[in-house]
Amino acid sequence: MSSPVLKLMRPQLDANAHSAALAVISPAERQRYDTTVEAKRESFLAGRWMLRQLVSELTGVHPAAVALVAQCPDCGGPHGQPRVEGSRLAVSLSRSADAVVAAAAWDSAVGVDVEPLDQPAAATSAIEMLTGEPSLLRWTRVEAILKADGRGLRVDPGEVVLSAVNGAVEGWVRGSATRYRVIEVELAPGVRVSVASSICG
Repeated sequence: MSSPVLKLMRPQLDANAHSAALAVISPAERQRYDTTVEAKRESFLAGRWMLRQLVSELTGVHPAAVALVAQCPDCGGPHGQPRVEGSRLAVSLSRSADAVVAAAAWDSAVGVDVEPLDQPAAATSAIEMLTGEPSLLRWTRVEAILKADGRGLRVDPGEVVLSAVNGAVEGWVRGSATRYRVIEVELAPGVRVSVASSICG
């Protein structure tokens, strides 16, 4: 299992990065960008740009040559969890109002979640309803595991089990044999970031 590598940026790109990102995204990504509601459009673009930069740093491939693809398992549309076509490098993206985080790992499934620490009461209530606990930390860990699992919120978050094992946090989805190591990473003030990566062997 390789250690995940992470990258964070703010959702708003400057003019130069905005132009560079639009120049390298695929036609499918451009269509999604054009049809995304304005409030989320820039964070979508920032995520795809940052993910290409991260993949480029880890593979030596120019960002413009990084082939990111996504396919919804339900409808077959070009959205959902991105992957690097033809690569053993697994990737994951998460976006909040204040931050965009990308994660990558070699030969290991990976999932990342970022959430603002300051949560409204309604969000905390929703977390309790979904996970059984009004805990932001539990939520980011659960969502990171579900992203690494690949099924995301198509799986009931209540089916995720978390456990302390030899001083570390591990988790799994009930009915699945795959276990995940979960860590928290301090990338910026005001946000919680959890990363899950599959444990081999």
